[in-house]
Amino acid sequence: MELALKARAVLNFRGTLDEGAADEIIAAVAMMPAQASIVIDLHDAVPIERSALARLARSLTMAGRAVRFEGLPHDEGATGQLLPALLLN
Repeated sequence: MELALKARAVLNFRGTLDEGAADEIIAAVAMMPAQASIVIDLHDAVPIERSALARLARSLTMAGRAVRFEGLPHDEGATGQLLPALLLN
């Protein structure tokens, strides 16, 4: 019998999500096992800079990381910034 353990990490982010914060999240995710599924909780991130969110999503998907975002803004502008970032990789 072989057991496969899959790591799961939840990063709760509070404060301003800007370019610097995006870099810190990218660095934190890079230190986690490659097989880990990662949840980035942005419920308490205020404000969220759209360009930083797009950069974060693009960097993590290009690195092949399994990442799920929670607490994303529900406005069209945020979605419009995030989707092209994911599709360009």
